[in-house]
Amino acid sequence: MNQSKDTGLIITIGVLLLIIIIQYFTLNKNHDNKFKHQIVNLHRQNDSLLLSISKSESKIYKMDSLIQIYKSRIDSNKNKLANLQIIADQNKQKYNEERNRLTNLSNKSIVGEFTNAFKH
Repeated sequence: MNQSKDTGLIITIGVLLLIIIIQYFTLNKNHDNKFKHQIVNLHRQNDSLLLSISKSESKIYKMDSLIQIYKSRIDSNKNKLANLQIIADQNKQKYNEERNRLTNLSNKSIVGEFTNAFKH
């Protein structure tokens, strides 16, 4: 009887060890699958972020080229404005000279100028 108790105890311990080992591998397999799934999701997220970065870099490149275009237009317009300023200053000087000349004329000379302006 003692031997059958020992045999029963050994069988019970063996079955319990077998159950524990099966549970261990089953749980580990579930954890492995869970981690593999998380890794796959992280790779997908990484790929998505890399694509987003690439699109952003493309937009930045386009904006940089637009900046260069606008800078060249601004420089061109500054040159045109500088030339127009020179012409405006020349016209102002001519206007002031003509105004001063007319201001210094006598009434008779003004009438003569006016009359000569309409003769053809």
